[in-house]
Amino acid sequence: MAFAQSVSAGLLLAGLAVWRSPIVLIDLGWGAASGVAGVIGVLLLYRGLADGRMSVVAPLTGLTAAAVPVLWSPFIGEVPGPLALVGIVVALGAIVLVSREPSGDSGNYRLSTAAMVRIALASGVAFGVLFILLDETSPVSGTWPLVANKLAAIAVVTVQSLFVSRTGLAVPRTAWRLVVACALAGTAAEVLFLLSTQKGLVAVAAVLTSLYPASTVLLARFVLDERLRRDQLAGFALAAVAVGLIAASV
Repeated sequence: MAFAQSVSAGLLLAGLAVWRSPIVLIDLGWGAASGVAGVIGVLLLYRGLADGRMSVVAPLTGLTAAAVPVLWSPFIGEVPGPLALVGIVVALGAIVLVSREPSGDSGNYRLSTAAMVRIALASGVAFGVLFILLDETSPVSGTWPLVANKLAAIAVVTVQSLFVSRTGLAVPRTAWRLVVACALAGTAAEVLFLLSTQKGLVAVAAVLTSLYPASTVLLARFVLDERLRRDQLAGFALAAVAVGLIAASV
């Protein structure tokens, strides 16, 4: 995670060397704060997935991450239109259906259900705060806020790895390609999200972004040959309806 963030920071700096943008200190502050929030969300999510049930942690995290900016948007004067509001509600249902895992496995989990819920809610709130903080940045600063985001995230992960979990920062040679691929995909996603918040409402951008489990499920279907369940197929249908409703309102 630390090295993927480092590669991403390098990519963003290289991009800034080509498409120069001024450094706005307040935007660097928003970016750094968003980096702290984002990495806390990821660490909590990984803890929940590792020690808890995915069918509880994944949908609740995604739902909360989408709901926080929606609840916040009226306070900053960004009220979605009627069609967008309906689309947001439909999208929240799609997030739950697409990201659910079968609940038939009664294996032993290190976390109680209550602890899973607490971790998922905390992770979702952290991601929601990340969305809100990035929305505070101005378009003139380009991707400088994301550079600050990465540097703050690297600092948090490094401290956590070396002094809290004491797992170290060694990366196996065979994992480097995956680290770079992760950095490329993550950088593209974050740049696109930043642009979307600068062009439109953060509530809409956050909800559409939180549909990301759909892409994971599709990749699992075609890369790992996993079967899609009926509730997941229903989630895809709801996601398509939600995107259509939100697009129609723009």
